[in-house]
Order: sequence, then structure tokens, then C-alpha cells
Amino acid sequence: MKPPLPWIGIEALRSAACDYLYLLERSYSTSSALKLVGDRYRLGATERSMLCRGVAPRRDAARRKETKASSPRGANLLVDGHNVLFTVVNYLDGRQLFVGNDGFLRDSGELRGSLGASSDLARAARIVLDLLAAEAPESVLFALDGPVSRSGELAAELREGILTRGIPGGAEPVRSPDFALKEREEGMIATSDSGIIDRARVPVLDLARAALDRAFSPDFPDLALVV
Repeated sequence: MKPPLPWIGIEALRSAACDYLYLLERSYSTSSALKLVGDRYRLGATERSMLCRGVAPRRDAARRKETKASSPRGANLLVDGHNVLFTVVNYLDGRQLFVGNDGFLRDSGELRGSLGASSDLARAARIVLDLLAAEAPESVLFALDGPVSRSGELAAELREGILTRGIPGGAEPVRSPDFALKEREEGMIATSDSGIIDRARVPVLDLARAALDRAFSPDFPDLALVV
């Protein structure tokens, strides 16, 4: 069995996650289920985020697994840039990542809306681009959230890395990456955002996990083994 998450004991995690899933499958809203379970087990913000981001009703989890792609090789790939890079940065910063019961790698959201240390971000970009260079997609486009600070600089850095590695593609800040990803009708997208995955019309690649697996071969805790 994979190692338990460090912030709560494995038995408390199992009980909280199972109770949360039980409520979701009986049509409780995410917010109501999270409050009931979080208060009962006295969970902190990180633990609540873990449940919210990592546990989905079984039918939803199964549907997401069906959309999951194993490789970007030969695909025209649209990347949820900040989603993928934030996940990798959180790993590099030593924060706990975990695999949701839908099979996608998640973090607890510490860096949402912030780019973190520029050195970690640059390293995260290199790790992701090295994976893409090895997998040889037909093309890659990073869609970055325009309102996030320094998105223009990040796009320029990604374009330089893409060019250096000979990968066809680019990177651009856009008003709404979520809309572009949800409306994609051909090729493949890369994200772990459940809201996007649930509306995806094309296969979905867990690019952050693929890149981290290639670079570090980590053993992520898997919530599917808990619930």
C-alpha cells in the first residue's frame, strides 16, 4: 500500500474520505459534505482541500478515467499551463501531492493565483518541456491565464524552451484557458482540473504526473486505495 498522507493518520483519512464520498453519492453538495466531514474530523484547510480536490463520486471518477490519455505522442496538445506548472512547482517545493480517486494527480492548491519562486517555476517548465520533447507530440500550445501576474514573461520563457527543444508549438496568455480547453474538439488537452475534465470533448493528459514520473519516479499516495 502507498504511504499515508502525512498531515492526518491513515485511519482518520480513510474514515473522512469514505464519509465524504458517501455524502457526495447521496446528492449532498460539495460544500455541505465538506463542512460536515471537515467539522466532524476537525480537518484543517489542507485536509479539506485534499478531499474536495481528490475525492469524486464513483461514477464521475470512472468517467474521468475513461477520458485519460497515456501519452501525447503524435497529438496536437493544448496545455492548461498554470494548472500543470503549479502542480510541478508544489512538488519541487516539497508539498504533498496525491492521486485522486479519478486517477489524476493533484496538489492542495497552495499556489493558486501565485507563481511562487521564479527558480522553481523555471525548473518546473524545464521538467515539463523535457517530457514533451521525449514524447514528440505533433504540436503543443500552452494556454496561460492572462490575469495571473507575469503570464506574459512565462509565455516568453516557454516559447524559448519550446524552440530550443525543437517542439512545434508555442505559449500564449489568454483571457479564459478553461473555455478554450473545454471547447477543444480535436487533438488532446492537458490538465488535472476536474471541472475541465468533466466537460472535455477530447482525451485528457495528466501532464504534470507524466513529467514528474519521468524526472523523479515518485510514489504518490493514491486516494483510490482509501475510498
